[in-house]
Amino acid sequence: MLGRIEEIDQKIIQVQKSTKTLFSFFAPWHHYCRSKCKPYYSWHLNPFSKLAHWTFLIIYCLSLSLIIVSLSIAPPAPPTQAAIYTNTSADVVVGQPDFTTGTAGTTQRHFK
Repeated sequence: MLGRIEEIDQKIIQVQKSTKTLFSFFAPWHHYCRSKCKPYYSWHLNPFSKLAHWTFLIIYCLSLSLIIVSLSIAPPAPPTQAAIYTNTSADVVVGQPDFTTGTAGTTQRHFK
């Protein structure tokens, strides 16, 4: 008889522990799901459910941090080569400069 009472007490303690949530703002949703979904209720009676929840939370936070850091670090820019500018036209001055009129001779434009 005494063993049966201790067993019932352990079940009561287990049910009370299963009603707690890690974050209090999840409590109404947690209680609703416990009352409507039998697998959800049974899962939270499992003594390893708290350990599983902490493990998943830590893995999620580490993964999220890793994704944010990897997306925020820009890859190094590839080395660029300086642009080579070639002028295809040339202005050529033909003749002698005339200092009296200020002209430099005739200008001819040559294209390649």
